Amino acid sequence: MPGRGWLPSFTFRRDGGDEGLSYLSAAARCVEQGLMLCSESQWERACGSDAAVGAVETWTASAEADRGFVARGGVGCGSRAVVAGASSGPQRAGACCSRAITIDSANHHPAFLQSVESKLLAYEAALNRKQASSLGALFDETVQLYAERKTRQAAVGVLEATLRKYPNLWVANDRCAITLDVAADTWTATCGTVTARAGEVAYVSSRYVWGGKTGRLMSLTEQDVMRRFSPP
Repeated sequence: MPGRGWLPSFTFRRDGGDEGLSYLSAAARCVEQGLMLCSESQWERACGSDAAVGAVETWTASAEADRGFVARGGVGCGSRAVVAGASSGPQRAGACCSRAITIDSANHHPAFLQSVESKLLAYEAALNRKQASSLGALFDETVQLYAERKTRQAAVGVLEATLRKYPNLWVANDRCAITLDVAADTWTATCGTVTARAGEVAYVSSRYVWGGKTGRLMSLTEQDVMRRFSPP
C-alpha cells in the first residue's frame, strides 16, 4: 500500500455507467477524456477528502507486481483488493484523474519537487499524446535508452517507431523515489511504471537520470521487470 509522499493537486472524476469494466476498458474510458485511471495514491487522497469515494469499488492504475491491479473502495476508504485485470466485477467502476505523480524525496523543497514531477510528466505526455518528436527537448545530446546509448535524434526515432507500431500505447509513472548525486549534478527517479499496448500490460521499475550541464534526460533504463507484457 502507498505510504506518505508528496503529491500535487489533481482532478478526480467518476461518471455513472462505467461499472462492470475490465482494467483496460476502464483505462481507455479515462484516456478518451484526456485523463488516466487514478493511481492508488490519488484515490487515497480523493477518499480522504470525500469518504463517499470509498462507497464504490474502483480500479486504480496501480499494479502489484505480477499479481494483478489494485482496486480500492467498495466498503470504505480502507478497502483494498488486488484483482486480475481481465475481471469485470459488476459493481467495480473506473475513476479518472488528471496526471500527478507521488514523489518520495529527502529534499522537501516545493520548487524542487514540482520541477522533478514536471519533467517526468513531460516525458509521459510526449508518449501518451503520440508526440515523440517533442522528446528532443527533453533528451541530452546522447542518452542511454534502455540497453543502448543513442544520439538524441536516434532515441527520438526509436520511440516514434514504437508509437507507430503501438498507436494505443500509454504509460503512467505511479510513484517515484528521488535520489541526488551532488558531485555529478544529477538526480535519479526510480519509478513504478505501468505501460499498456496492444491489449497487454507491463509493470517495471524505470530509472530516469536527469541533470548534468543541460539538466536534460541522460538515461532511461529498466531496473526490474515485475510484470512482462501480457494480457491483464
